[in-house]
Amino acid sequence: MTAPNLSSFSFDDLKIMLAGNIKDLYIETELERANWIVFSMINEASSSDSSFSILQQFLSDRPDLFLQKRLIVFAFCAPFYLDATNVSKLSAYFALYSQNPPIH
Repeated sequence: MTAPNLSSFSFDDLKIMLAGNIKDLYIETELERANWIVFSMINEASSSDSSFSILQQFLSDRPDLFLQKRLIVFAFCAPFYLDATNVSKLSAYFALYSQNPPIH
């Protein structure tokens, strides 16, 4: 049996791993073996628990998990929550948003 080619985790999972929780080494193992790491950002960076804050912590604290890999970010909100230092670590950064509310 081969290992799956795709794994999915929440930002809460990533936050727990970054806090050093021994129980959640599975996400770290999956990040180590990944060739591509893709983030989908949906909330704004208004709190320390936002997806952008957690991503910023990942980029600054754990470069060992993403160096020599494709690191892609899709932002489904305003694209300016990462600074130039963070963006320089990404392979691609896509912002998909509108200032207008969604049409129902």
